[in-house]
Amino acid sequence: MQRGQNDSNDSKLNWLRKAVQEGIDAIEQGDYIVLDSPEAIKQFVYSLRPQNSSYRT
Repeated sequence: MQRGQNDSNDSKLNWLRKAVQEGIDAIEQGDYIVLDSPEAIKQFVYSLRPQNSSYRT
């Protein structure tokens, strides 16, 4: 593998590690939503859409 590719992969890996740590920290602080059914997931995802969205379910 070339050095440029190694640097790029290292950067991606570092970003991923930071993102994972942010997620773990949020979970440990209780900052999450429990979605316990397919309907709950659907409602949550729907709530994230902009009000004037042209997407259909």
